[in-house]
Amino acid sequence: TRSTSRPTVVLAALMIAAFGALKLGRLVDLVTDNVMKGFLNGLGCLLIKSQLAVLLGLTGAAQAATLAVALFTGLVVKLLPKVTTAIPSSLAAVVLATALSAALQLPVATLAQGNAATFAGGLAVLPTWAGVGALTAVPWTAATLRVIFPVAVSIAMISVLETLLASKVVAEQASNDGRASLGSNNRLLAGLAAGNVASAALGGFGGCGLIPQTLLNAQSGGRGALSAIGYAASMGGCVVLAAPAIGAIPVASLAGVMLAVAFATVQVEGTTAAIKAATPVGGRWNTAAVADLVALLAASMVCFFVDMAAGIVLGVALTKVLPRGASSLPEKESSPSA
Repeated sequence: TRSTSRPTVVLAALMIAAFGALKLGRLVDLVTDNVMKGFLNGLGCLLIKSQLAVLLGLTGAAQAATLAVALFTGLVVKLLPKVTTAIPSSLAAVVLATALSAALQLPVATLAQGNAATFAGGLAVLPTWAGVGALTAVPWTAATLRVIFPVAVSIAMISVLETLLASKVVAEQASNDGRASLGSNNRLLAGLAAGNVASAALGGFGGCGLIPQTLLNAQSGGRGALSAIGYAASMGGCVVLAAPAIGAIPVASLAGVMLAVAFATVQVEGTTAAIKAATPVGGRWNTAAVADLVALLAASMVCFFVDMAAGIVLGVALTKVLPRGASSLPEKESSPSA
């Protein structure tokens, strides 16, 4: 219920803090590169599916305009970095799409359409310490814990997994680009726990590291923790100072940005390389490569069709249990000599 939601967030935050204090952040290293590729495949496909649901289902001019705005935005996101990296391509794409939609009076839905109060802006939208009262009003008894504990465990596990995977994705990109990593996963979890407690105290509902937004930040030029702070500060400033302008942004342009992120998330090259590595050469199977491919494909399918956490767990389990030695293909029976 609403009365126990914030205490649940606090309890989940305490679990996250304990996870970091016990230095369990290293468990994310169990997620191999191939399982991570499978996870990203599933994530990318889910993003594509969700954004297509936003873009499709209209009729006539509205459908055509919506698709055109999304396509234009995606092309700007993809092509602008080839010209300049001085401006984040996603920001430039959204600004241009918004300006063109307004100038051409395109029949596209905007963020504020049907939800104008949310984009009123001003100091009234700033949080207060009202959430502290909600935390102290709930009796922290055994009966309360029986209600909130299972939910808090679920929130904590999902938050830890999503945050650590987001960190792993960015760390791998940073390594590939020659940049420094973001530091200790355990400190990351401590910060996540502190942020969730503060969120609950201010009347919020907590949160965690999200891979799509993290990828978007990294692909827009983010280079470390400071960029994440800037991301959050900019969002807060926009909500207070620029909410009416943000309300004019076409929904299709944001869908176009997320589609560009989604297509970049799907590991086409990595999956193709895994398939080639598992293909028998010279009459021999490379069973280690086959095991990696099975884990990759299983993680991809389960993440997309069932559950992302389940896909990760299955992929890690398959990596551990499948045989990894080389073996020969069955030899064909030789034809009898004449």
